[in-house]
Amino acid sequence: MKMEVKRNIIEIVPENEIDEAYIEEVLGLKEEGESCACRREDVMKESVFGRDSLTHNSLWCIYIAKGMAKE
Repeated sequence: MKMEVKRNIIEIVPENEIDEAYIEEVLGLKEEGESCACRREDVMKESVFGRDSLTHNSLWCIYIAKGMAKE
């Protein structure tokens, strides 16, 4: 599976049938126009010195999941 980050979207491009099945079954995106929520989660919240360690190069990730609460 390939992800392309564009100006206003993150495009997930399936490269085989397994990728397609994952997108359809796990994320619940079977029909055109269906959507799933995503959220940012900070991975590093405190440094070893007890201070906030979030900087321009901190670790974070985006969770994309079927059935996430929409805000």
